[in-house]
Amino acid sequence: MTVQHTMQLDTRYFEKIAAGQKTVEMRLYDEKRQKIKVGDEILFADRTAPDRTLSARVVALHRFGDFAALYRALSPASLGYEETDTPDPADMEAYYTKKEQAKYGVVGIEIALKNEQKKERKTMKVAVCGVWHVHATDYTKEALARGEVLGFYERDDALAAAFAEKHPVPRFATLEELLASDAEGVIVCSASSDHTEDIIRIAEAKKNIFTEKVLALTDEEADRIAEAVERNGVSLTISLFQKYLGSRLAVYEIAKSGELGKINYLRFRNCHSGSIDNWLPAHFYSLAQCGGGAMIDLGAHGMYLTHWILGMPVSAKSVFTRACSVAEANAKNADGVEDNAVTVMQFADGAVAVNETGFVSHFSPPVFEVFGEDGYVRMEGDSVVKCTKATGGKCVEVELPASLPIPIVQFMEGTPLPGCSVEEARALTHMMVMAYAKN
Repeated sequence: MTVQHTMQLDTRYFEKIAAGQKTVEMRLYDEKRQKIKVGDEILFADRTAPDRTLSARVVALHRFGDFAALYRALSPASLGYEETDTPDPADMEAYYTKKEQAKYGVVGIEIALKNEQKKERKTMKVAVCGVWHVHATDYTKEALARGEVLGFYERDDALAAAFAEKHPVPRFATLEELLASDAEGVIVCSASSDHTEDIIRIAEAKKNIFTEKVLALTDEEADRIAEAVERNGVSLTISLFQKYLGSRLAVYEIAKSGELGKINYLRFRNCHSGSIDNWLPAHFYSLAQCGGGAMIDLGAHGMYLTHWILGMPVSAKSVFTRACSVAEANAKNADGVEDNAVTVMQFADGAVAVNETGFVSHFSPPVFEVFGEDGYVRMEGDSVVKCTKATGGKCVEVELPASLPIPIVQFMEGTPLPGCSVEEARALTHMMVMAYAKN
Protein backbone atom coordinates (compact mmCIF):
# COMPACT_ATOMS: atom_id res chain seq x y z
CA MET A 1 0.00 0.00 0.00
CA THR A 2 1.36 3.42 -1.02
CA VAL A 3 1.95 5.85 1.85
CA GLN A 4 1.09 9.51 1.26
CA HIS A 5 2.74 12.42 3.06
CA THR A 6 1.75 16.10 2.94
CA MET A 7 4.00 19.16 2.61
CA GLN A 8 3.33 22.87 2.22
CA LEU A 9 5.39 24.97 -0.17
CA ASP A 10 5.85 28.67 -0.82
CA THR A 11 4.07 29.59 -4.04
CA ARG A 12 7.28 30.10 -6.04
CA TYR A 13 8.54 26.61 -5.22
CA PHE A 14 5.11 25.08 -5.83
CA GLU A 15 5.14 26.64 -9.31
CA LYS A 16 8.65 25.37 -10.03
CA ILE A 17 7.69 21.80 -9.13
CA ALA A 18 4.53 22.09 -11.25
CA ALA A 19 6.62 23.26 -14.20
CA GLY A 20 9.24 20.53 -13.75
CA GLN A 21 11.87 23.12 -12.84
CA LYS A 22 12.50 21.69 -9.35
CA THR A 23 12.83 17.95 -8.80
CA VAL A 24 14.40 17.84 -5.35
CA GLU A 25 12.69 19.13 -2.21
CA MET A 26 15.12 19.88 0.64
CA ARG A 27 14.12 19.18 4.23
CA LEU A 28 15.54 18.50 7.67
CA TYR A 29 15.84 14.74 8.21
CA ASP A 30 13.87 14.84 11.45
CA GLU A 31 11.45 12.25 12.80
CA LYS A 32 8.72 13.30 10.39
CA ARG A 33 10.90 13.08 7.28
CA GLN A 34 12.49 9.81 8.42
CA LYS A 35 9.12 8.17 7.70
CA ILE A 36 9.39 8.97 3.99
CA LYS A 37 10.43 6.02 1.80
CA VAL A 38 11.21 5.63 -1.88
CA GLY A 39 7.92 4.87 -3.67
CA ASP A 40 5.80 6.92 -1.25
CA GLU A 41 3.66 9.78 -2.51
CA ILE A 42 3.81 13.41 -1.37
CA LEU A 43 0.87 15.78 -1.68
CA PHE A 44 2.26 19.28 -2.04
CA ALA A 45 0.00 22.23 -1.19
CA ASP A 46 0.53 25.90 -2.05
CA ARG A 47 0.97 27.61 1.32
CA THR A 48 -0.99 30.69 0.22
CA ALA A 49 -3.71 28.73 -1.60
CA PRO A 50 -4.04 25.32 0.11
CA ASP A 51 -6.62 24.11 -2.41
CA ARG A 52 -3.86 24.04 -5.05
CA THR A 53 -2.14 20.68 -4.77
CA LEU A 54 0.30 18.47 -6.64
CA SER A 55 0.91 14.76 -6.11
CA ALA A 56 4.40 13.35 -6.68
CA ARG A 57 6.16 10.03 -6.20
CA VAL A 58 9.41 9.79 -4.22
CA VAL A 59 12.04 8.31 -6.56
CA ALA A 60 15.19 8.79 -4.46
CA LEU A 61 16.34 10.05 -1.04
CA HIS A 62 19.70 11.85 -0.81
CA ARG A 63 20.95 12.11 2.78
CA PHE A 64 23.69 14.48 3.97
CA GLY A 65 25.07 15.84 7.20
CA ASP A 66 24.12 19.41 6.32
CA PHE A 67 22.90 21.56 3.44
CA ALA A 68 26.44 22.54 2.48
CA ALA A 69 27.14 18.89 1.59
CA LEU A 70 23.80 18.58 -0.19
CA TYR A 71 24.50 21.65 -2.32
CA ARG A 72 27.90 20.25 -3.33
CA ALA A 73 26.38 16.94 -4.45
CA LEU A 74 23.14 17.91 -6.21
CA SER A 75 22.71 20.12 -9.25
CA PRO A 76 21.41 23.69 -8.67
CA ALA A 77 18.75 23.17 -11.35
CA SER A 78 17.30 20.16 -9.51
CA LEU A 79 16.99 22.34 -6.38
CA GLY A 80 15.03 24.98 -8.28
CA TYR A 81 17.75 27.55 -8.93
CA GLU A 82 17.86 29.55 -12.16
CA GLU A 83 21.04 29.85 -14.25
CA THR A 84 21.46 33.44 -13.07
CA ASP A 85 21.13 32.50 -9.38
CA THR A 86 24.02 31.95 -6.99
CA PRO A 87 23.17 28.79 -5.02
CA ASP A 88 23.99 29.21 -1.35
CA PRO A 89 23.31 26.60 1.36
CA ALA A 90 22.85 29.49 3.78
CA ASP A 91 19.50 30.03 2.04
CA MET A 92 18.19 27.03 3.96
CA GLU A 93 19.09 28.54 7.33
CA ALA A 94 15.92 30.61 7.04
CA TYR A 95 14.11 27.32 7.61
CA TYR A 96 16.52 25.16 9.62
CA THR A 97 19.32 26.29 11.93
CA LYS A 98 22.83 24.84 11.82
CA LYS A 99 22.14 23.29 15.22
CA GLU A 100 19.10 21.46 13.81
CA GLN A 101 21.13 20.32 10.79
CA ALA A 102 23.85 18.96 13.08
CA LYS A 103 21.27 17.08 15.17
CA TYR A 104 19.24 15.45 12.39
CA GLY A 105 21.10 15.79 9.11
CA VAL A 106 19.25 16.81 5.96
CA VAL A 107 17.60 15.08 3.01
CA GLY A 108 17.04 15.87 -0.65
CA ILE A 109 13.75 14.24 -1.62
CA GLU A 110 13.86 13.55 -5.35
CA ILE A 111 10.38 13.46 -6.85
CA ALA A 112 8.53 12.81 -10.10
CA LEU A 113 5.08 14.25 -10.73
CA LYS A 114 2.40 11.64 -11.22
CA ASN A 115 1.46 11.10 -14.85
CA GLU A 116 -2.05 12.54 -14.69
CA GLN A 117 -0.67 15.95 -13.73
CA LYS A 118 1.59 16.18 -16.73
CA LYS A 119 0.55 17.47 -20.11
CA GLU A 120 -1.19 14.78 -22.10
CA ARG A 121 1.24 13.09 -24.42
CA LYS A 122 0.23 11.64 -27.74
CA THR A 123 0.62 7.91 -28.15
CA MET A 124 4.27 7.15 -28.77
CA LYS A 125 5.21 5.48 -32.04
CA VAL A 126 8.13 3.08 -31.78
CA ALA A 127 9.97 0.49 -33.83
CA VAL A 128 11.95 -2.55 -32.71
CA CYS A 129 15.54 -2.94 -33.91
CA GLY A 130 16.49 -6.58 -33.58
CA VAL A 131 14.63 -9.44 -31.92
CA TRP A 132 17.81 -11.36 -31.07
CA HIS A 133 17.39 -10.89 -27.32
CA VAL A 134 15.04 -13.15 -25.37
CA HIS A 135 13.30 -10.09 -23.88
CA ALA A 136 12.33 -8.60 -27.28
CA THR A 137 8.90 -10.18 -26.90
CA ASP A 138 8.41 -8.70 -23.41
CA TYR A 139 9.37 -5.19 -24.52
CA THR A 140 7.15 -5.41 -27.59
CA LYS A 141 4.17 -6.40 -25.44
CA GLU A 142 4.79 -3.41 -23.17
CA ALA A 143 5.12 -1.12 -26.18
CA LEU A 144 1.90 -2.40 -27.76
CA ALA A 145 0.07 -1.86 -24.47
CA ARG A 146 1.26 1.75 -24.18
CA GLY A 147 1.80 2.99 -27.70
CA GLU A 148 2.05 2.01 -31.35
CA VAL A 149 4.67 -0.38 -32.77
CA LEU A 150 5.20 0.47 -36.43
CA GLY A 151 7.35 -2.53 -37.21
CA PHE A 152 10.54 -4.44 -36.48
CA TYR A 153 13.86 -5.04 -38.20
CA GLU A 154 15.85 -8.22 -37.77
CA ARG A 155 18.90 -9.39 -39.75
CA ASP A 156 18.26 -13.10 -39.16
CA ASP A 157 15.31 -14.55 -41.13
CA ALA A 158 14.69 -17.42 -38.71
CA LEU A 159 14.53 -15.09 -35.69
CA ALA A 160 12.29 -12.72 -37.65
CA ALA A 161 9.88 -15.50 -38.61
CA ALA A 162 9.61 -16.76 -35.03
CA PHE A 163 8.96 -13.24 -33.76
CA ALA A 164 6.35 -12.51 -36.45
CA GLU A 165 4.37 -15.58 -35.37
CA LYS A 166 3.91 -14.05 -31.91
CA HIS A 167 3.28 -10.39 -32.76
CA PRO A 168 1.07 -8.67 -35.38
CA VAL A 169 3.87 -6.30 -36.30
CA PRO A 170 5.23 -5.81 -39.86
CA ARG A 171 8.89 -6.42 -40.65
CA PHE A 172 11.10 -3.69 -42.08
CA ALA A 173 13.25 -5.03 -44.90
CA THR A 174 16.26 -2.93 -43.88
CA LEU A 175 17.46 -0.80 -41.01
CA GLU A 176 17.26 2.17 -43.38
CA GLU A 177 13.54 1.54 -43.79
CA LEU A 178 13.10 1.54 -40.01
CA LEU A 179 15.08 4.77 -39.66
CA ALA A 180 12.96 6.44 -42.35
CA SER A 181 9.72 5.54 -40.56
CA ASP A 182 7.64 7.83 -38.34
CA ALA A 183 8.88 6.09 -35.19
CA GLU A 184 9.81 8.55 -32.46
CA GLY A 185 11.68 5.91 -30.48
CA VAL A 186 13.42 2.61 -31.13
CA ILE A 187 13.63 -0.43 -28.87
CA VAL A 188 17.03 -2.08 -29.41
CA CYS A 189 17.15 -5.84 -28.89
CA SER A 190 19.83 -6.74 -31.43
CA ALA A 191 22.93 -8.71 -30.51
CA SER A 192 25.19 -6.86 -28.08
CA SER A 193 27.91 -6.87 -30.73
CA ASP A 194 25.59 -4.91 -33.07
CA HIS A 195 24.60 -2.27 -30.51
CA THR A 196 27.26 0.27 -31.41
CA GLU A 197 26.39 0.46 -35.11
CA ASP A 198 22.64 0.22 -34.52
CA ILE A 199 22.38 2.75 -31.70
CA ILE A 200 24.61 5.35 -33.36
CA ARG A 201 22.55 5.17 -36.55
CA ILE A 202 19.32 5.47 -34.57
CA ALA A 203 20.68 8.49 -32.71
CA GLU A 204 21.72 10.11 -35.99
CA ALA A 205 18.15 9.61 -37.22
CA LYS A 206 17.06 11.74 -34.22
CA LYS A 207 15.08 8.94 -32.57
CA ASN A 208 15.05 8.24 -28.84
CA ILE A 209 16.49 4.92 -27.75
CA PHE A 210 15.58 2.13 -25.36
CA THR A 211 18.18 -0.62 -25.21
CA GLU A 212 18.62 -3.99 -23.61
CA LYS A 213 21.80 -4.31 -21.54
CA VAL A 214 24.70 -4.28 -22.01
CA LEU A 215 25.15 -1.03 -23.93
CA ALA A 216 28.36 -2.16 -25.68
CA LEU A 217 31.19 -4.63 -25.35
CA THR A 218 34.05 -2.14 -24.91
CA ASP A 219 34.56 1.22 -23.23
CA GLU A 220 35.47 2.77 -26.57
CA GLU A 221 32.19 1.63 -28.15
CA ALA A 222 30.20 2.87 -25.16
CA ASP A 223 31.90 6.26 -25.43
CA ARG A 224 31.06 6.48 -29.13
CA ILE A 225 27.40 5.74 -28.38
CA ALA A 226 27.27 8.31 -25.59
CA GLU A 227 28.83 10.95 -27.84
CA ALA A 228 26.28 10.23 -30.62
CA VAL A 229 23.38 10.42 -28.17
CA GLU A 230 24.55 13.78 -26.83
CA ARG A 231 25.43 15.22 -30.23
CA ASN A 232 22.02 14.39 -31.68
CA GLY A 233 20.02 15.54 -28.67
CA VAL A 234 18.18 12.25 -28.15
CA SER A 235 17.56 10.24 -24.99
CA LEU A 236 18.83 6.77 -24.15
CA THR A 237 17.21 4.49 -21.59
CA ILE A 238 18.79 1.16 -20.66
CA SER A 239 16.92 -1.72 -19.07
CA LEU A 240 18.40 -1.76 -15.55
CA PHE A 241 15.00 -2.81 -14.27
CA GLN A 242 15.94 -4.32 -10.91
CA LYS A 243 16.69 -0.84 -9.52
CA TYR A 244 12.97 -0.13 -9.56
CA LEU A 245 11.71 -3.22 -7.70
CA GLY A 246 10.47 -2.63 -4.15
CA SER A 247 12.76 -5.24 -2.57
CA ARG A 248 15.89 -3.76 -4.18
CA LEU A 249 14.77 -0.24 -3.33
CA ALA A 250 14.45 -1.31 0.32
CA VAL A 251 18.06 -2.54 0.38
CA TYR A 252 19.28 0.60 -1.38
CA GLU A 253 17.42 2.93 0.95
CA ILE A 254 18.80 1.29 4.10
CA ALA A 255 22.33 1.12 2.68
CA LYS A 256 22.24 4.81 1.78
CA SER A 257 20.56 5.95 4.99
CA GLY A 258 23.69 5.58 7.13
CA GLU A 259 22.03 3.00 9.38
CA LEU A 260 24.64 0.38 8.46
CA GLY A 261 27.53 2.69 9.24
CA LYS A 262 30.52 2.50 6.91
CA ILE A 263 29.72 -0.16 4.31
CA ASN A 264 32.41 -2.78 3.85
CA TYR A 265 30.78 -5.71 2.00
CA LEU A 266 28.08 -6.30 -0.62
CA ARG A 267 26.95 -9.55 -2.19
CA PHE A 268 24.43 -10.21 -4.94
CA ARG A 269 23.46 -13.64 -6.29
CA ASN A 270 21.20 -14.06 -9.31
CA CYS A 271 21.00 -17.39 -11.15
CA HIS A 272 18.60 -19.40 -13.29
CA SER A 273 18.40 -22.80 -14.97
CA GLY A 274 18.73 -21.67 -18.59
CA SER A 275 21.50 -24.14 -19.40
CA ILE A 276 20.49 -27.17 -17.37
CA ASP A 277 16.90 -26.85 -18.59
CA ASN A 278 18.23 -26.05 -22.08
CA TRP A 279 15.92 -23.13 -22.82
CA LEU A 280 18.57 -20.53 -23.62
CA PRO A 281 18.91 -20.03 -27.40
CA ALA A 282 22.16 -21.07 -29.03
CA HIS A 283 23.16 -17.50 -29.84
CA PHE A 284 23.30 -16.69 -26.11
CA TYR A 285 26.47 -18.83 -26.03
CA SER A 286 28.14 -16.87 -28.84
CA LEU A 287 31.30 -15.16 -27.63
CA ALA A 288 31.32 -12.84 -30.65
CA GLN A 289 27.71 -11.70 -30.24
CA CYS A 290 27.48 -11.61 -26.44
CA GLY A 291 31.02 -10.81 -25.36
CA GLY A 292 30.90 -13.58 -22.77
CA GLY A 293 28.51 -15.92 -21.00
CA ALA A 294 26.56 -15.79 -17.76
CA MET A 295 28.34 -12.80 -16.24
CA ILE A 296 27.77 -10.37 -19.12
CA ASP A 297 24.14 -11.49 -19.40
CA LEU A 298 22.49 -12.37 -16.10
CA GLY A 299 25.41 -11.02 -14.09
CA ALA A 300 24.72 -7.52 -15.38
CA HIS A 301 22.06 -7.08 -12.70
CA GLY A 302 24.56 -7.60 -9.91
CA MET A 303 26.98 -5.18 -11.55
CA TYR A 304 24.62 -2.24 -11.82
CA LEU A 305 23.15 -2.83 -8.37
CA THR A 306 26.68 -2.83 -6.95
CA HIS A 307 27.49 0.43 -8.76
CA TRP A 308 24.20 1.90 -7.48
CA ILE A 309 25.32 1.51 -3.87
CA LEU A 310 29.15 1.48 -3.91
CA GLY A 311 30.07 3.31 -7.11
CA MET A 312 32.84 2.18 -9.46
CA PRO A 313 35.32 -0.44 -8.23
CA VAL A 314 39.05 0.10 -8.58
CA SER A 315 39.77 -3.54 -9.45
CA ALA A 316 37.99 -6.81 -10.18
CA LYS A 317 38.88 -10.50 -10.37
CA SER A 318 36.64 -13.21 -11.78
CA VAL A 319 36.33 -16.99 -11.75
CA PHE A 320 34.44 -18.37 -14.75
CA THR A 321 33.66 -22.09 -15.16
CA ARG A 322 31.52 -24.42 -17.23
CA ALA A 323 29.44 -26.50 -14.83
CA CYS A 324 26.49 -27.61 -16.98
CA SER A 325 25.93 -31.39 -17.07
CA VAL A 326 23.34 -31.36 -19.89
CA ALA A 327 24.85 -32.54 -23.17
CA GLU A 328 22.28 -30.79 -25.39
CA ALA A 329 23.03 -27.41 -23.82
CA ASN A 330 26.79 -27.97 -23.93
CA ALA A 331 26.52 -28.73 -27.64
CA LYS A 332 25.28 -25.17 -28.15
CA ASN A 333 28.27 -23.77 -26.25
CA ALA A 334 30.95 -24.29 -28.86
CA ASP A 335 32.73 -21.11 -27.77
CA GLY A 336 33.05 -22.39 -24.21
CA VAL A 337 31.60 -19.31 -22.50
CA GLU A 338 31.01 -19.50 -18.76
CA ASP A 339 27.73 -20.78 -17.34
CA ASN A 340 28.84 -20.42 -13.69
CA ALA A 341 30.58 -17.25 -12.55
CA VAL A 342 31.68 -14.96 -9.75
CA THR A 343 33.37 -11.55 -9.81
CA VAL A 344 34.97 -10.01 -6.72
CA MET A 345 35.41 -6.23 -6.74
CA GLN A 346 37.52 -3.94 -4.58
CA PHE A 347 36.65 -0.29 -3.88
CA ALA A 348 38.82 2.68 -2.97
CA ASP A 349 37.45 2.84 0.59
CA GLY A 350 38.25 -0.83 1.26
CA ALA A 351 34.77 -2.22 0.59
CA VAL A 352 34.43 -5.53 -1.25
CA ALA A 353 31.57 -6.67 -3.49
CA VAL A 354 30.83 -10.18 -4.76
CA ASN A 355 28.61 -10.75 -7.79
CA GLU A 356 27.51 -14.37 -8.33
CA THR A 357 25.58 -15.62 -11.34
CA GLY A 358 25.02 -18.64 -13.54
CA PHE A 359 22.74 -20.63 -15.82
CA VAL A 360 22.99 -23.88 -13.83
CA SER A 361 20.82 -23.52 -10.71
CA HIS A 362 17.27 -24.52 -9.89
CA PHE A 363 15.36 -22.89 -7.02
CA SER A 364 18.05 -20.27 -6.35
CA PRO A 365 16.37 -17.11 -5.04
CA PRO A 366 17.99 -13.75 -5.72
CA VAL A 367 20.06 -12.64 -2.72
CA PHE A 368 21.15 -9.04 -2.13
CA GLU A 369 22.96 -8.21 1.09
CA VAL A 370 24.95 -5.23 2.33
CA PHE A 371 27.07 -5.20 5.50
CA GLY A 372 28.51 -2.27 7.39
CA GLU A 373 30.19 -1.51 10.68
CA ASP A 374 26.79 -1.05 12.35
CA GLY A 375 24.79 -3.94 10.90
CA TYR A 376 23.41 -5.48 7.73
CA VAL A 377 20.41 -5.62 5.41
CA ARG A 378 19.56 -8.78 3.49
CA MET A 379 17.10 -9.55 0.71
CA GLU A 380 16.18 -13.09 -0.27
CA GLY A 381 13.50 -13.36 -2.90
CA ASP A 382 11.10 -10.55 -2.07
CA SER A 383 11.74 -10.62 1.68
CA VAL A 384 14.05 -8.04 3.29
CA VAL A 385 15.39 -8.06 6.86
CA LYS A 386 17.88 -5.93 8.71
CA CYS A 387 19.86 -6.18 11.92
CA THR A 388 21.60 -3.00 13.08
CA LYS A 389 22.51 -0.96 16.11
CA ALA A 390 19.27 0.94 15.53
CA THR A 391 17.26 -2.30 15.94
CA GLY A 392 19.15 -3.21 19.09
CA GLY A 393 20.88 -6.07 17.32
CA LYS A 394 17.56 -7.75 16.55
CA CYS A 395 16.68 -9.03 13.09
CA VAL A 396 13.52 -7.25 11.92
CA GLU A 397 11.50 -7.47 8.73
CA VAL A 398 11.60 -4.40 6.49
CA GLU A 399 8.43 -3.02 4.94
CA LEU A 400 8.98 -2.80 1.20
CA PRO A 401 8.44 0.48 -0.65
CA ALA A 402 6.24 0.42 -3.73
CA SER A 403 7.98 -0.63 -6.93
CA LEU A 404 8.56 2.12 -9.48
CA PRO A 405 7.86 1.90 -13.22
CA ILE A 406 10.48 -0.23 -14.97
CA PRO A 407 12.61 1.39 -17.71
CA ILE A 408 10.55 0.22 -20.71
CA VAL A 409 7.46 1.77 -19.12
CA GLN A 410 9.39 4.96 -18.36
CA PHE A 411 10.48 5.07 -22.00
CA MET A 412 7.04 4.50 -23.49
CA GLU A 413 5.33 6.96 -21.17
CA GLY A 414 8.00 9.64 -21.41
CA THR A 415 8.58 9.61 -17.65
CA PRO A 416 12.29 8.88 -17.12
CA LEU A 417 13.51 8.26 -13.58
CA PRO A 418 17.08 8.48 -12.30
CA GLY A 419 19.24 5.40 -12.74
CA CYS A 420 18.89 4.13 -16.33
CA SER A 421 20.52 6.79 -18.48
CA VAL A 422 23.50 6.62 -20.81
CA GLU A 423 25.89 7.30 -17.91
CA GLU A 424 24.71 4.25 -15.97
CA ALA A 425 24.92 2.28 -19.22
CA ARG A 426 28.55 3.29 -19.69
CA ALA A 427 29.35 2.35 -16.09
CA LEU A 428 27.91 -1.14 -16.61
CA THR A 429 30.03 -1.66 -19.72
CA HIS A 430 33.15 -0.59 -17.85
CA MET A 431 32.45 -3.00 -14.99
CA MET A 432 32.06 -5.83 -17.50
CA VAL A 433 35.35 -4.87 -19.14
CA MET A 434 36.97 -5.13 -15.70
CA ALA A 435 35.26 -8.47 -14.98
CA TYR A 436 36.47 -10.04 -18.23
CA ALA A 437 39.99 -8.63 -18.15
CA LYS A 438 42.72 -11.26 -17.85
CA ASN A 439 43.83 -11.50 -14.24
